[in-house]
Amino acid sequence: VRDPFLNTSAAYVPAHTYACSFEAGEGSCVSLELFFIGFIIMGFFFYILITRLTPIKYDVNLILTAVAGSVGGMFLVAVWWRFGILSICMLCVGLVLGFLISSVTFFTPLGNLKIFHDDGVFWVTFSCIAILIPVVFMGCLRILNILTCGVIGSYSVVLAIDSYLSTSLSYITLNVLKRALNKDFHRAFTNVPFQTNDFIILAVWGMLAVSGITLQIRRERG
Repeated sequence: VRDPFLNTSAAYVPAHTYACSFEAGEGSCVSLELFFIGFIIMGFFFYILITRLTPIKYDVNLILTAVAGSVGGMFLVAVWWRFGILSICMLCVGLVLGFLISSVTFFTPLGNLKIFHDDGVFWVTFSCIAILIPVVFMGCLRILNILTCGVIGSYSVVLAIDSYLSTSLSYITLNVLKRALNKDFHRAFTNVPFQTNDFIILAVWGMLAVSGITLQIRRERG
């Protein structure tokens, strides 16, 4: 392109990216996040339901869970896109964060207390902690969204790394899933000893979460 008045020229090259745009506050990033949250919620409950009620094989179960999770993700995005009810969507976001925080709580030695060997006490306490998170942050949805993106996103990276390093951090959520599937799991001792790899990945998780939250806060402030 040439400017005849200033006698200058510049080259413009068209570019395209499939990443979500940070300039679009209500755009692709929000849709991607809501799809991810909907996928987690629907996939988790569907996996438990189909595993307990049907004798289908593990591979088929995973495929059906992925399909159900995708449907759940698209449904949550559709609810936000069609009705624009942000509070309901953020409630789902907060529940996922609350689920992880509750799972972390019971991953500590607290989870091996005798009182929590009773399934009724365990699930009531677990649910109360999970629900408490979105209730506390319902007045500041933006902070809830930032915290969830930072913590859940970084934990997803940890789970991916765990596939290769076999650390103990995957048991944070795996223990909850096993307890939901196996009625006798409450008798198991689930306090997993930490090793060097666990401390390294735990530090990585913390750094990713803090950096992600900090980046989003700085971007919000401009």
